[in-house]
Amino acid sequence: MWPYKILVVDDDEVSLAVVRAWLESEGHEVITHHGALGARAVLLREEPDIVVLDLMMPGLAGDALARLLAVAAKSKPPRMILYSGHDLDALNHLATGLPVLGTIAKTADGGAFLSRFRSLVGSQAGEPLRAGTGRLRAR
Repeated sequence: MWPYKILVVDDDEVSLAVVRAWLESEGHEVITHHGALGARAVLLREEPDIVVLDLMMPGLAGDALARLLAVAAKSKPPRMILYSGHDLDALNHLATGLPVLGTIAKTADGGAFLSRFRSLVGSQAGEPLRAGTGRLRAR
């Protein structure tokens, strides 16, 4: 249900601040966490609806963190989105098979970010999407 409680995990403080501002402008409650280490504790404490994960972080990459967070949640796992400056095709390929809704390319365009975010979370509640397609994955 819109608005969401969102956890954004990134090792870059500027990216955290920018993504937070964009999501808050849509009315969402946003919690940020700097880096992968400690993100599991924040997830368990805050129980967000959605987690936006940077892919490249020291200590633990976003894809490995997505797997960890999917099994760490108290009740049901949060919906997760991978967010990266990597080439979008490579990012989508990496997201295949992960418990994520899809991917968002890092951009300076808040409108493009929010459009993609809305597209991903506007899918059927909690159903994982095949990375980057908007189509439900067969179960």
